[in-house]
Amino acid sequence: GAVATAAAADIVMEQSGYVLSAGNAHTRMGMASTTKIMTALLAIERLDPETVVTVPKEAVGIEGSSIYLTEGEQITVSDLLYGLMLESGNDAATALAIAAGGTVEDFVRLMNERAAELGLEDTHFSNPHGLSADDHYTTAYDLARLTCAALENETFAAIVSCKTKTISDGRRYLSNHNRLLRSYEGCIGVKSGFTSNAGQSFVGAAERDGLTLISVAMNCASTNDDEAKRTKFVDTVRLLDFGFSQYDAYDFTTLFDLATEGTLVTMVQEAHQDDPYAGQLTLNASQISGNWQNKMVYGDEAARTQAVQEFRQHLTVTIQPEVMAPVIGGQTLGSISYSDPEGNTMSGVLVASRGVEAMTFWYKLSHNTIFRVCVAVLAVILALFILLRIRITIV
Repeated sequence: GAVATAAAADIVMEQSGYVLSAGNAHTRMGMASTTKIMTALLAIERLDPETVVTVPKEAVGIEGSSIYLTEGEQITVSDLLYGLMLESGNDAATALAIAAGGTVEDFVRLMNERAAELGLEDTHFSNPHGLSADDHYTTAYDLARLTCAALENETFAAIVSCKTKTISDGRRYLSNHNRLLRSYEGCIGVKSGFTSNAGQSFVGAAERDGLTLISVAMNCASTNDDEAKRTKFVDTVRLLDFGFSQYDAYDFTTLFDLATEGTLVTMVQEAHQDDPYAGQLTLNASQISGNWQNKMVYGDEAARTQAVQEFRQHLTVTIQPEVMAPVIGGQTLGSISYSDPEGNTMSGVLVASRGVEAMTFWYKLSHNTIFRVCVAVLAVILALFILLRIRITIV
């Protein structure tokens, strides 16, 4: 990929699915607790968050990270989801799987069906928590695609962006293992993972100016000490930084200027005969106000052209149909309005970029057709009169 990381496989992807950088992104690898992205998505889709679950025996004492559920305990689906995604509870994963699927095996079948629906061709699940198994694997590419889909779910997005949460009527305090929520600008999730076989992995996501990027770093380190954990976050920052560096933030004025280039021109009627631009007048946007979020545009010509075309579709420009001289610089001669599906609304006026003097009376008169005809007729009459006088005088 374009980004140097310690990961065995990595990717950074725009939420639409556009890949900005990838290294070994289609290599099948263990996914550890990033598995829980699918577990959470399915549980959210299939269960009411306020439903109270009775913790079954099968969900108690699961190996690895835990929120220490007890058999017969009553807990809401919502609390289990926070325990799953913030503390990475393997017991929470099992409890949700049984609640949503009836049995762990049936839930795993649902996980694989959902993976197929999402087109994750190199992914197979054998459990809901991510403990290592030979037939439990994914790729950086598939994991990024899965995360793109999951983040479209508002409940999922709210949970994975949460730093801390108190659940179980105050008996459990959860702190998200995602350090970047506290340190990386725009970070909105998502999930870390580790097993000795899969190594340190992390799926990250950040949003800036309406642009959401997803990163995946798999098997960044093989141990679970603090330095090894730090590696996956360093790699994630590198991936996301690179991704955002490929985009430019466009404000309204920049897009407006590109979309209207060469078109904000009108002809002033009866402009002064010595006007240096022969009456042609450029209009400038003024008094622009409204609600605007910068558009993040990928930094190549095709993307810029597409952004300008999309902007133009939502822009209305009205220019006064007939402009008569004189015109004062700054005089209002039109209006602009903009509204798009993202909720951006802008308005303003078009003003004269310069003053234009009116044509002088005598020049206007001398170039008037009727006046010219009258002068010609008078000239003929005068000539005939003179000839007639001369003739009378001779006689």
